[in-house]
Order: sequence, then structure tokens, then C-alpha cells
Amino acid sequence: ELFHEHGQHISDWIWQRRLETAAKRLADPGCRHLSLGTLAYGCGFASQAHFSRRFKDKYGMAPSEFRHLADRAIAKP
Repeated sequence: ELFHEHGQHISDWIWQRRLETAAKRLADPGCRHLSLGTLAYGCGFASQAHFSRRFKDKYGMAPSEFRHLADRAIAKP
């Protein structure tokens, strides 16, 4: 009921939290060793393909591209 008052379903809220967690891990140098599949499963996605589709829908780029841009941002002096 709380979510419906804000025009949101609980499943949507859960997907958003999973995607936000994945984005943080993709940008975290300490998680660089994790494959995209491992990261996806660790965030609650059943497959890497599903994760990639959802991630691209939210962030406008593939998870690998997001990770690459985060790596470049960290490497800048």
C-alpha cells in the first residue's frame, strides 16, 4: 500500500535498488575483478542478458560501457 500511494509497485522499487547497487559495484575499483555475469547474479538478476537490458534501459548504456567510463573517471588525475 505504501508504494501504491506513491504510484509505484514494490517490484519496480526492488528493480531500481538492484540496478543502483549494480551501478555502484560497476564503478567500484574493488569490484573490478567481478565479471558482469557474477555482478548481475550478485545483484539478484537471473541472467546477464536480463541485467544488461534493464541496465541499458535505466542508464542509457551497456554495463560494460558504464564500467569503462567509471574506470576512466577514476584514472584521471
